[in-house]
Amino acid sequence: MRLGLAASLALGACGGDADAPAGPAHVTHKMVGTYALRATFPTFVPDVRRSSTTEPSEATLTGTLVVGDTVVATDPAHIGFPDVRLTDVLCTAPGRCDPSESFTSFTTLFVVENSVTFGFSTFGGGRTLHFDGPFAGDSVAGTAWVQLGTSRYDGTFVARKQR
Repeated sequence: MRLGLAASLALGACGGDADAPAGPAHVTHKMVGTYALRATFPTFVPDVRRSSTTEPSEATLTGTLVVGDTVVATDPAHIGFPDVRLTDVLCTAPGRCDPSESFTSFTTLFVVENSVTFGFSTFGGGRTLHFDGPFAGDSVAGTAWVQLGTSRYDGTFVARKQR
């Protein structure tokens, strides 16, 4: 019971509101919601095994990121979000876009740093996406990369909560 109470107190301290029917370890958090995500990738690494070789890139990624309302507080320093979904379109060059893809995953908010990492991958590892940065108010922004086989696009992203 002490862990549940401590977790609820930690969530309250970082802006979450307790969801009475769900119990002390399950709460609603201000990070829950739907975000418009946009990433730009100015750097292309043709082969990650030789990461010293890079090329300029005009790749972009747009999509919708959904952080589901299931929130699990495992301890005061971590808040888990087991239902995270992303639907996106990756354009490796202007006018050259892949079909839309959908992913599901989970993430953890590190309370002290207020940072979060989103990772998504296709079955078989054909495409891996990574976004990490601080959660501030109604957005998350930071570094991003997309790996396709042995090539990778490096850049930044912003995910803003839709109202």
